[in-house]
Amino acid sequence: MIKGSIESIAFGGEGILRHDGLVIFVPFTAPGDVAEVELVAKKKNFAHAKLVTLDKKSPSRTDPPCFYFGSCGGCQLQHLNYSAQIDAKRTFVLDALKRIGKIDIEDLTVTPTEQQWHYRRHIRLSLRKAGEGFKAGYVGCDPSQFINVAKCPIFLPSEDALLGTLEPFLSSLSNEGIEEGSLRLIKANEGKFILAFNFSPMLPKNHSLAKEALEKNSSWQGIAMQSPHAEKAWGNIECQTQTLGLKAHFSPFGFVQNHPEQSENLYRAILNALPDAAKIILDLYCGIGITSLLFAKQEKLVVGVETHAETIQLAKENAALNKIESVQFQQGKAESLGVELLIKERPDAVLCNPPRTGLDPVLLDALCSEKPACILYVSCMPSTLARDLQKLIQAGYKIDLIQAFDMFPQTTHVETLVKLTIT
Repeated sequence: MIKGSIESIAFGGEGILRHDGLVIFVPFTAPGDVAEVELVAKKKNFAHAKLVTLDKKSPSRTDPPCFYFGSCGGCQLQHLNYSAQIDAKRTFVLDALKRIGKIDIEDLTVTPTEQQWHYRRHIRLSLRKAGEGFKAGYVGCDPSQFINVAKCPIFLPSEDALLGTLEPFLSSLSNEGIEEGSLRLIKANEGKFILAFNFSPMLPKNHSLAKEALEKNSSWQGIAMQSPHAEKAWGNIECQTQTLGLKAHFSPFGFVQNHPEQSENLYRAILNALPDAAKIILDLYCGIGITSLLFAKQEKLVVGVETHAETIQLAKENAALNKIESVQFQQGKAESLGVELLIKERPDAVLCNPPRTGLDPVLLDALCSEKPACILYVSCMPSTLARDLQKLIQAGYKIDLIQAFDMFPQTTHVETLVKLTIT
């Protein structure tokens, strides 16, 4: 057993305890805790441990309201009060910038949210075989565990019965021949929900039961199912959102920002960061076109680039829905079509909103060589952001603005906007 004080929270949510030159990561601890821990795995310079007892509780602690916290892998920070969560996320970004990017930032604003619970627009549940049907839940903190949940307070209030109403339908669906499955639950209009199932390699043989289930459950607006070779739908599966006066449709299987309130704060910050002089904008990883259309509403000429054909089609439909014409949407990869447009169009500003892996090296090299006057970089992963910023700074860019947003309270996820201009 080892006893010591928890110094800080590492990215991923584990507390850091130092003992005899060893950095020990301890889940579900808080800065200021005095804890007794037991090592469960040890390397040369660091170790992982489990919490045994708390001799002194940190003032940052709070009681997690979720019954599954500590076993479910969905949330990592419910045991911290909200102020401590914001402090932790500030540290995640600053530490990555310094440690990986060799970038020193004196301080960082993390925009908090008023809605810390029930905020998610959608959740994705894993489906596991149970008898002849399925159960829905989350992967546990131990990835080998499956947590069958009846409630999820970051999605719905505890009194909402949605997750309970799923069980009869899921248990009736045949799992014969199904290797993998997931269920995305999406908040639709006026307290209704859309159920989007993804199965592989095929749909359940009795998938037609969805029609009857939809008729029995008044809160279900529609059901969609897809596999690599088939798609089926019952009811109304149209998904829509409204952001800063902009209407947009999205696919029940596609990406859309998950926190409506914070999404608007992020989009406002992006618009405010764009230089007034910028007239031609290249929007890479544009998704369903929300940022492209917001730019175009400000009388900018915009080209949006996205890999997926269905997503680009939605972006074009969203442009028509909002009667916006000064925008083009093109299907292609950022590292190929995006680079081609960067060279051809000579945009005044480039918005990059890549996945967690960060910018593709080919695109990053092109940005460094072509040097557009302004780059707006939106990142959901501090480590890859720091890596890419280091190279952009080496190419002559400077950071004019950096701001983080708490898009996912109770978790370690943090979104960061960086404005770079060429020196």
